Amino acid sequence: MPSTTCGGDYLDRFMLLGTQIGDHALFPVYLTLIVLAATFAVTRATGDVPNQGQKLALSWLGTLSILCVAYLLDSAFLTWAKHWFDFPIVYGGAWVNVSKINYLGNNSTRMAE
Repeated sequence: MPSTTCGGDYLDRFMLLGTQIGDHALFPVYLTLIVLAATFAVTRATGDVPNQGQKLALSWLGTLSILCVAYLLDSAFLTWAKHWFDFPIVYGGAWVNVSKINYLGNNSTRMAE
């Protein structure tokens, strides 16, 4: 179905690309690329300032530490927020609304608490 707005299809594709790029499963790939860039920058650090490589390495280490801690906090917050606001959660590729899970057993069902 064609979009009614000018460039709507391109905007939709761009937004889907942003969603795919921002996938949390790609964090190890991005972290690896950042570490490689940091290693390259630190090994190439030369200049008139003594210990420039050491200072650059410490700033990269601080940046990477903040990135990793922020990733963990974001993951914890989003898990809590999805439960709090009753948003569906993906389990094994299927969307599941946690409060609507039916437990089966002994020929009866009960709602999850």
